[in-house]
Amino acid sequence: MPPGTTICHVHLYVANLEETRRFYRDILGFGDMGLAGSFRMGMVSAGGYHHHIGFNTWVGEGAPPPPPGSLGLRYITVVLPDSAELSAAVQRLQQAGTEMTQMDSGVLVRDPSQNSVLITTRR
Repeated sequence: MPPGTTICHVHLYVANLEETRRFYRDILGFGDMGLAGSFRMGMVSAGGYHHHIGFNTWVGEGAPPPPPGSLGLRYITVVLPDSAELSAAVQRLQQAGTEMTQMDSGVLVRDPSQNSVLITTRR
């Protein structure tokens, strides 16, 4: 894809809907757009949009993450408005005991299903 491409809507395979919901809602600060239990999926958003991140257990409840080196999504990037929001997110991640890797462009974390999330700000 060309540099600067922005995708505003992703779906992630996860092992547990509630754990994932807590991570994106309580730690990263997304708005909870609810669970659709019969569809085995949940959604979170920013700014009231119907959802920016969808997550589902379509691979199976408790499914393990793909093995290292397999094809798939390397990471998603969450762009926060400013450094104060990034600091607040890092503080919540630390309080939750989430492992973080400092990158030049932000902080890389993994959700409970091991999907990687780069948290950064507009530069």
